[in-house]
Amino acid sequence: MDLKHLIPTVEKQNEEATEIALHMNIYNTYIKWLKDNGCQYPSLEFPVAFGPYGVIGARALINIPSTKVHPKQGFLFVPSKIIISPQKARNSEIGFIFDEHPRLFKTHSRAVDYILWFYITYEFIKEEKSFYYPYFMAVGESEMLMDWSEEELNELQDKFLIFESKKQEKMALYYYESLSRIFSQYTDFFPQCTLLGPFLWAYKLVTTRSFSHGEGLVIPLADNLNHEDVYVDYLTLSTGFLEKKAHDPLINNKDYKDFQGIPNESSAPMRSRSHMNRLEKCLKIQNYAEPQFLRNIWEIEEFLGDYESSSDEEELVEDNEEDEENDEENEDEEDDEDDEECDEIEIDMADKYFVMRTGNEGGFLKGQQVFNCYGRLNNTDLLGEYGFALLPNRYDSVYVRMVKMTGANYTGEMPKIDFSQYKRLKDIVKVFYLKYYKINEQFLEYFRKIILKSPKEGFTIMGELKVITQAEQVLLELMNCYKTTIEQDEIMLAEVPRIPIRKCFALRYRISQKRIILSHLSMIETLKEIFWKVIEGQTMEAAHWKQKTIANARVMYPLRKYLRDIRLNAFNNS
Repeated sequence: MDLKHLIPTVEKQNEEATEIALHMNIYNTYIKWLKDNGCQYPSLEFPVAFGPYGVIGARALINIPSTKVHPKQGFLFVPSKIIISPQKARNSEIGFIFDEHPRLFKTHSRAVDYILWFYITYEFIKEEKSFYYPYFMAVGESEMLMDWSEEELNELQDKFLIFESKKQEKMALYYYESLSRIFSQYTDFFPQCTLLGPFLWAYKLVTTRSFSHGEGLVIPLADNLNHEDVYVDYLTLSTGFLEKKAHDPLINNKDYKDFQGIPNESSAPMRSRSHMNRLEKCLKIQNYAEPQFLRNIWEIEEFLGDYESSSDEEELVEDNEEDEENDEENEDEEDDEDDEECDEIEIDMADKYFVMRTGNEGGFLKGQQVFNCYGRLNNTDLLGEYGFALLPNRYDSVYVRMVKMTGANYTGEMPKIDFSQYKRLKDIVKVFYLKYYKINEQFLEYFRKIILKSPKEGFTIMGELKVITQAEQVLLELMNCYKTTIEQDEIMLAEVPRIPIRKCFALRYRISQKRIILSHLSMIETLKEIFWKVIEGQTMEAAHWKQKTIANARVMYPLRKYLRDIRLNAFNNS
């Protein structure tokens, strides 16, 4: 189990691009606007360019710690005055329009988005007259997958994702048509004949930059932080509370001294995410001694119970569960004489600040890029919603689409999917999500049901061998669908920054996809070797755990639950 495919890479500061950005008028005007309106971020430097493409972000001017003793330090304070929200739109000079069209702006399932698209389009066409003009100029044009050309999309080597980009563009035009009829009714506010360009600018801004606390929020500077797998959290606090507590000692291990506008140099020890699974943590504590104490790999669970993992590949999930750092978000943040509470939605109330803090393991070293985490997203979602892909991305997954069928239809070969019938694929296709170093047992169960046709047939190792062999064949065919090999892709990626940035993202996407498939093929090959040994007379324990080494433990670790279940089924049917 090679964890280098999961550990984030650190992009160095691009000194040349940073120097250019620091002298650009749009950023100087933006920074003045932020500070004039009360935004506090003394521990951060912005703008700073990172990586070979000079992507703009922020870096830490001092150590911003996060430890068990000192876990949450506020480092960004954005006043509600500069935050764009549906509430602020409703209270604006065009707020009456939302009341006159309740179907779109009140009862529609995407009413919040419609309000933001409409309001930001209005503010955008005001240009210099808009209060938000410095912000709009600094963020520029947001990019989404629908902006990619046909040639660029083909670099993804994924027909389904290409289709989704077309669908994304189609939906954006649909939303525009829904609003264009309203734009045309209020020519005093929207004098232009066509607003497609300004609308698409607003649509992409909201899609790629808004925060969601029950309603969409566009938060200047907070949305300038780039994405990475870090622990940060955010909440809203009153100005009075922050003014008082910024001068007080730590409150419940929370530090808001940066609200004074002076960097709070801390002597607290730094703590950052290890990105180690429980096995690696256990081995580290054991000083990487050979695991001779184990009789089988699944027994290791008894020894891992006390190890908390921040990067356990076996525990990665697809759904939008709450971030670990927010488990205590309902704690009494202002449970003192002020008797205040954290607001989750009413961020536009007077004297409120959006506060971003380090999380349980969210510290940033001096000089390091300061990130936000947009969510536990795979590259498909990152490309679709934000226009970029990460490599590595420990939350990435491969979507494997299989035709819904029963054993009665199975002839020994899997039917092909007709892409021309894509509109109804939901009805005929079952989708499985394959992740790094995690056997998808539902994926294997799909083959089990169609290959082992009779449910009355008892479980056998030979039958399971047929199941994983068929799964292997499907994955090999999937690999053969790519026009390039992973080795060729990695050579092309090494040409960065001489290749366009979109091609870089496409290469990251397809390399990550291929790595996941290859990791599954490797696991299946290991299982086949084990099953053949069992068929030849060895016990399951001897077949997989004869070599009680760290190297073997790392190979078997992702298979521990599956092997345990297979052994149990074999025992029950013996």
